[in-house]
Amino acid sequence: MLTPVNRLPLDVLCLIPLHLASLGDRLRATFVCRHWRRTFIQHATLWSQLDLTGTTDQLFVKTLLGRVKGSPLDITADYYGSPIYAVTLFSPFAQQIRSLELEGASWDEVQDLSVAISGPLPFLRTLVIKAGGYLDDPDSLVAPTHPLFEGAVDLEFFCLEVYKFLSLRYFTFPNPTTLYFCTRKDEYPISELLDFLEASPALLRINIVADRLREEL
Repeated sequence: MLTPVNRLPLDVLCLIPLHLASLGDRLRATFVCRHWRRTFIQHATLWSQLDLTGTTDQLFVKTLLGRVKGSPLDITADYYGSPIYAVTLFSPFAQQIRSLELEGASWDEVQDLSVAISGPLPFLRTLVIKAGGYLDDPDSLVAPTHPLFEGAVDLEFFCLEVYKFLSLRYFTFPNPTTLYFCTRKDEYPISELLDFLEASPALLRINIVADRLREEL
């Protein structure tokens, strides 16, 4: 405690990990000394940004979730390498999720996460889904019986990048202000896009990238 850096007020000391490049560096900072470890572990916002891959250990995720307390959660899940099984751990923390980004998720994986955090999502403001569903066989998939992430009534930013199967008609958000929609699906039905726009009157910014939209009578 006689070390000059440890005479800093705790709120100033906790700024140090914010300037570290990765979560791994933040974890290493907790081993500098007992004082740093106790201070950093109790500072919940340091652990509220989760980057998940298929190789992320579930015990590690559980440890981090135990440190976030009531802080908003920002979650990025990268499905490109392999499936992520830790999503079931988010159920008790669903109402703390502030942003959710899914990279390379298949249709089934998007459904599984939606079920895992079903219920109110009052803090969710950003939802990004970059689907890898083009790898799936649409005939083998069961469509959801209700809208996905329907508890996100205050969602502001919605990004959906799809290829072959994932559809806008499974998403219903009353208050988004920004939509980014990208599809490479041949002849995507324009009626689905129009239905989404009609159900989202608060939209202020719309960015649509599509190879071809199919007009329907």
